[in-house]
Amino acid sequence: MIGRVTFDPRMLLVIACVVFISQHCHASVPAVGFLSSALKDQEMRCGPSLEVEYQVAFHPVAGGPAFVHRWKYIRTPTYLRAEREISYQTKTVCSFDRRTEEFRKLTTAPNSAQGSIAVGLWMPLALLECLETTNCYLSDGRLVECLALGKVNKQMEKVDGHACWKVDIPSESQLNVARYLVWLDPAIGYNPRRIDVVWKTGRPETITFSGYKDLGNGAWFPQQSVHRYESAGKDYILVASVNSLSAGRVIPLKELKLEFPSGTLVDINGVVVTMP
Repeated sequence: MIGRVTFDPRMLLVIACVVFISQHCHASVPAVGFLSSALKDQEMRCGPSLEVEYQVAFHPVAGGPAFVHRWKYIRTPTYLRAEREISYQTKTVCSFDRRTEEFRKLTTAPNSAQGSIAVGLWMPLALLECLETTNCYLSDGRLVECLALGKVNKQMEKVDGHACWKVDIPSESQLNVARYLVWLDPAIGYNPRRIDVVWKTGRPETITFSGYKDLGNGAWFPQQSVHRYESAGKDYILVASVNSLSAGRVIPLKELKLEFPSGTLVDINGVVVTMP
């Protein structure tokens, strides 16, 4: 014979505490060095290359027609390359040698072409419109490097239903940036779900990443990003949507390094020359 079971209402409090602890205290707080290394590891897991084709639609919040930029982006251990085509037939191609930090850019429009060679990363690669995670460039430098200066919150926070570690990173740039807030998701290799650029004045910029795709070998990359920002008193939304995504191809140098056509005017560190 089974005896009668009585329920003590105080057990509700115990159960509630257990649930809270299991949801919020199940993982120890990771060090910023670990988070930076985990994000760098994402690039290594892509192997010889990452290739992304996507489009960026600019939507004025107050109304008006959206316009679209089309991108082709390649990342390898030694080079970054991007091709950006604007809807009114202006095209920019750039390459960046990650070993020498040589940056090359060629902008073409109907009946004109102009190039440049400089040291350091410049736009459009150093632009939040460039869809990136491990090599996302902030005003203070690459995200993976800026993380080392940050502080991790003791409790995880959810972004679109995903539990993330929030990192508060102070800015050391001379711009009007006060700090960056970054939410990293351990379920996708500590890739960012959200990045806030907090300005000293004005509303923060917000970039959210969604639809992460498993590329194999533990590598992840988003299918979409949404960038909300304010400019000249107007609100804008940039939506980047991936059309094709692949990783692992061995890419020859001729597909990575930008070469200028003969006759192109090229500014080389302030000196303009005509390419032979």
